[in-house]
Amino acid sequence: MSARTESQASSLEETAASMEELNTTFQKNDESSQHVSQLAAKAAGAVRATRLMRDFCMPPQITQRETRFPSAISGVAARRTVSQLP
Repeated sequence: MSARTESQASSLEETAASMEELNTTFQKNDESSQHVSQLAAKAAGAVRATRLMRDFCMPPQITQRETRFPSAISGVAARRTVSQLP
């Protein structure tokens, strides 16, 4: 019976050591995932800031067309007024 008890005790020690290794691995994974989440949040913030700066510094094409459109209308109106002179 002594050999059986020793074998069971040895198995329990191995199981406890394995569980401790798993616990350490889980803790490291949790720390790593938190770090990755922080990096992802920073990257998302950087992307938003970059887009904001791009939109601020370089207005979309439609805005450029809209700003040219009134001047084109003014030019047509001026030509029509000149052509209507007696």
